[in-house]
Amino acid sequence: MIQARQGQASATRVLVVDDERGIRELLGDILGNAGFDVIQAASGSAGLQQAWREGPDVIVLDLIMPNMDGFEVLTQLRRSPSTQDVPVVLLTALPPEKGEYRGMKLGVSHYLAKPWLSGTVELAVRSALREAGGDDELPPLATGEEPVDRLLGGGFPHGSLVVIEGTSPGASALNRYLLRGSLDRGYDVVYYAERSGHALLARMDSAGAGVSTHRRRSALSFRSIYEGPCAAKDTMEWLAHRIEEDVRGEGPHRKAITVDTITRAATAGDDRSVLAFFARCRQACDGGVTIILICHPAGFAGHLLHRIRDISDFYIRAVTEASGETPVDVLEALKVRGVETTRDNRLALRIGDDGGIRALPATRKLRV
Repeated sequence: MIQARQGQASATRVLVVDDERGIRELLGDILGNAGFDVIQAASGSAGLQQAWREGPDVIVLDLIMPNMDGFEVLTQLRRSPSTQDVPVVLLTALPPEKGEYRGMKLGVSHYLAKPWLSGTVELAVRSALREAGGDDELPPLATGEEPVDRLLGGGFPHGSLVVIEGTSPGASALNRYLLRGSLDRGYDVVYYAERSGHALLARMDSAGAGVSTHRRRSALSFRSIYEGPCAAKDTMEWLAHRIEEDVRGEGPHRKAITVDTITRAATAGDDRSVLAFFARCRQACDGGVTIILICHPAGFAGHLLHRIRDISDFYIRAVTEASGETPVDVLEALKVRGVETTRDNRLALRIGDDGGIRALPATRKLRV
């Protein structure tokens, strides 16, 4: 595995591969000013030679290039023992819905679209280096409940796109504990809700997971999903824009954004606008923000949920199942850290009258 030379930013080498000279020079200035040693290549073939000769710590790669495109470069990099573990950030004009999944199959976890948001390239490069070096300076966003966090692979790394499908008591409980866990771990939280946040706070207080008197209560900001235009399609566009502003804005680097829920706005929108919203959220995550989106499956066609699942890093389904005379709430982790799960991905919960959660000893295995 490539080890980023932490603490020696000037010695950390970034290879920029792009056929547009202006883009290369701009990225050279941005990353150079951030303390990186930047080397450049004007074509895919030249990028391969540079990668093999120079041994960069991370590569920023365009996809749309003549003769040898970025996908071919990625394929060759993964076949070579000397470059197979080098982290790659894709920075391209190719829309995410056309290139991100293919890039993920080749081991890329950071996909930025041109034109990119201010500050996102540096953040994506630093995040890729942390992941490659196995040294994430930010704690994963987690619930603090050991059985749940184990199901979630230890929690959500900084910069994850998380989708929670369902509005069952299990989904609500997971959301509450994630909110509390975010504050406990030093994240600043922007919470978009369909209704006032006061009811949520009251419910959390009664469950013993309250934040009303939390030492970092000031780090939590509530906003209404429907402050923007009334039309659903316009609401999604407005909401995506607000999230992007949150990413660009000044303030603490550790930030989490929750949207509870996106269903009402998405139901009246078309497939294109819904997928565009989720793709923009995925891009915003590369700016260093963890985004949690909650949706009700009844508001989405099956094929649309599959596409959303492809875009996300984590996909959690919350359902209520019959179990004798007492219903049981079940969390299904269908995707964890970008990988589809096929076994041991269920956790049965008992939700108390006060909203607290208790893991049940036995869970069924589910193959997806």
